[in-house]
Amino acid sequence: MATNNVTRKFYPILNSFLSYLPSRFLVILNSIIIIPFFAYMLTAKEMGIYQLLIGMLNLLCTCSTDWITKSALRFYEKYSLKNKLPEFYSNIIFISVITYLVIIIVYFLSANYISTKYFIDKEIVALLLVLIIPCGIRQFLYQMLRVFNKPFLYTFSIIMYQCAHLIFYLALFKIFGNVNAILASMTIGMVIIDIYIIKKIKFRSELKFKIEWDLFKEALQYSLPTIITNSGIWLLMHMNQFTFQRLGMFNFTATSGITWVYTTYILTPLLSTFLFAVFPLIIKRYEHKQRIKNITTYTIQLYCSLFIPLVCTFVLFSREICNIVFHSKYELNTEYKISPGK
Repeated sequence: MATNNVTRKFYPILNSFLSYLPSRFLVILNSIIIIPFFAYMLTAKEMGIYQLLIGMLNLLCTCSTDWITKSALRFYEKYSLKNKLPEFYSNIIFISVITYLVIIIVYFLSANYISTKYFIDKEIVALLLVLIIPCGIRQFLYQMLRVFNKPFLYTFSIIMYQCAHLIFYLALFKIFGNVNAILASMTIGMVIIDIYIIKKIKFRSELKFKIEWDLFKEALQYSLPTIITNSGIWLLMHMNQFTFQRLGMFNFTATSGITWVYTTYILTPLLSTFLFAVFPLIIKRYEHKQRIKNITTYTIQLYCSLFIPLVCTFVLFSREICNIVFHSKYELNTEYKISPGK
């Protein structure tokens, strides 16, 4: 009886989580294979620059596309019940354009500073701005796949992206150099995925170019705490890499960056997919005026039970993992000292 009760409580959560889990294993496989591959192909300085660019991309997406797409997921059900999806989609486009224009202005104001202080060419940073567009579209489409409950399409799109990313990198790295080739291959891969998903879900909607200020206000109120907290977390996670780079300690930038990305690309897909899968269940119950206290409690209990042991494994065996995975050029000399004046 007790077993049946536990199964009944956790089954909807686990079922939703497991339906998306195959795609996460593909992301983890990417981390286990492709990240060490890039670590071998790139010099330590190139790897450091690449990690800084990925860090900047994460911050830009946190402050722009991420909060917009998460707002889309949060309020889709509400506006669907009101038969106002054309207004909903139109305002998503409007908000996205405004935030992207802000990003372009920030680029022109800060490009020279970034290039001078962090040894990154302005052209590479400009390529990063191009990457934001397909990245934002893909994030929005992934949220729609959650709404439409299409985990298999989500999984297959992950496979396509990883393959396209690697193939185009191998085709381009001798022509454009390692870092440019990685960013270009990411952009091409995401464009392919965006087009593929749009065609598969036959995404069409009438657009009404009328600003719904209530939607804009709701989205901003919902997302502002997330933007602030995620930006703070980003600062804690990445400020050491930018400090090392500014001091010319390129080896330290590369090592701290690649160990961080390797760990998070393995752990975060599992942790985030759990929330990724469960969140629509909670929102749907909330919008239909159903109680959400129990499902929220069960979600937290299951989250801790599944993932605390996994995190502890990486903490306890971190040295062994690093020795197995990474090239010796990423071994740090702990006696390194900064020369006066640097």
